[in-house]
Amino acid sequence: MFFRNHRQAPHLSLVFAILAAAIAISSCGQNQPVGVAAGAKLTAGSTKADEQICTLKDGEAKTFKGHNLPTTPTNYRISRDSVGSRIQYHLLLNFKFVDRRSSPDANINASMKARARACIAVAEPFLTGPNDERLLIRLTDGPSEAAELPETEISIVEGQPRDSSAIWRADIECPLMIHEIFHHLGLVDEYAELSATQTTAVDLGESDSAKVATLYDCRSTGPSDSLMAFQSVAFLSVSENNQQIECVCPKLAECSEALSKLKGDPGECPIGSKSKVIYSVSRYETDFSGVQSTVQRGTVDADAEKYRLGKLLEEKTIYRFSRTIAPARTSLLLPAQFRSVIHPGCQPLNELYHKCAANAYRTSVEHGGEGCIKDTPSQCNDQSTDWLR
Repeated sequence: MFFRNHRQAPHLSLVFAILAAAIAISSCGQNQPVGVAAGAKLTAGSTKADEQICTLKDGEAKTFKGHNLPTTPTNYRISRDSVGSRIQYHLLLNFKFVDRRSSPDANINASMKARARACIAVAEPFLTGPNDERLLIRLTDGPSEAAELPETEISIVEGQPRDSSAIWRADIECPLMIHEIFHHLGLVDEYAELSATQTTAVDLGESDSAKVATLYDCRSTGPSDSLMAFQSVAFLSVSENNQQIECVCPKLAECSEALSKLKGDPGECPIGSKSKVIYSVSRYETDFSGVQSTVQRGTVDADAEKYRLGKLLEEKTIYRFSRTIAPARTSLLLPAQFRSVIHPGCQPLNELYHKCAANAYRTSVEHGGEGCIKDTPSQCNDQSTDWLR
C-alpha cells in the first residue's frame, strides 16, 4: 500500500473481517528473470524453455532491484534450497524504520524489526506455493548482510493515518503488516479503491459530485479472501474456527427426548430444537493476538447464566457440543501471487498476472485520470479469479 499523491485517507476497519489495504505507488521498469517453482503451471504463451531460463536451482541466489510491477520499488534477495523433496525460497529484505512522530523513539528500528519478525513467524506456515513450496521471509541482521541490498525506509507515524507500504503506525496489525510486506515483494492491491478522486487531469469542480468517482477504477480486483484484497479475510480463510453450539428445546417438547440421547458432535440439532452458536474463536483471534484486536462479545451476568443453564440441563432441554471448522484453504498466497514473488521480472511465466496488474494504479479518463491500459486479457475483468491462478 502506498499513496500516489500522499493524501491521508480514513482508517478503515470492519470487526472480524475487513481491514482495507492502502494504495501502492505506480511505476515500471525492466527486470531480469529470477526463479520459478519447479513444476509450476506455465501461464498462457510460456514454454518449457521459458521455465528453464527463469528457474532458480538449489544453492543459487539472485538479488532483485527495481520494479517488478507498477508498485513500490522491490529490493530483495532470493535463494533456493530444499529440505527433502520440499523446495524452499528464502527472501531477504533490508528494512529501516524511521520514527516520524513528534516524540521519536530512538529504538524504533530495533523494536519494529522485532514486531515484523514476530508477524512473519506467525504467517510463515501459510506462505506456501501451489506445489507446497515454502516461502521464508527474513529481515537483514547486521551491517554486512544489510550491505547486500538497498535500504528500504519505512516511516513510523502517529495518529490514525492510512497505512501504506512506506508509512506504518507503530501498532500496525499483523495481517496488514504482511500485506504491506508483499507490496515490497512486488504484489499490487486487488481491492476496489474507496477514496474519492484527488488531484486529476480534469478539473471536476467542487460542486460536480456526480463525476467524482473513485481512484484506480481501472484496477483488476481479486476475491475478498486474497491477501492483497482484504488481508483480514485472507487470514480468516487459513484459520481453524472453534465453536460451541447450543441446542435448546422448549420445555416438554418432543425433541427433548432426542436431545437427551445426543453424544459428542451430532452434526446438527434435533428437529424442533433451536441451534445457537454461543462461542466462536478462530486462530485469527488467538495466534494473531497482540497485533490484531479480537472481536468484542457481549457480557452476561455470570450468576444468571449459571442459573439458566442449570435449569435447562435439569429439564433436559439443552445440549451443548463443540466443533472445529477446518480452514477454507492452506495458503495466504494465490498461485499467481506466489509465482510473481519467486521469479520477479520473468514476463513469460507471469504474463497474465502482469498484464492485469498493470492497471492497478490507473484511473479512467472519465474519472479524471490518465486512462486505463486497453486490450487487457478478459481474465482481468472484475471479480474474476482467473488472473490469480
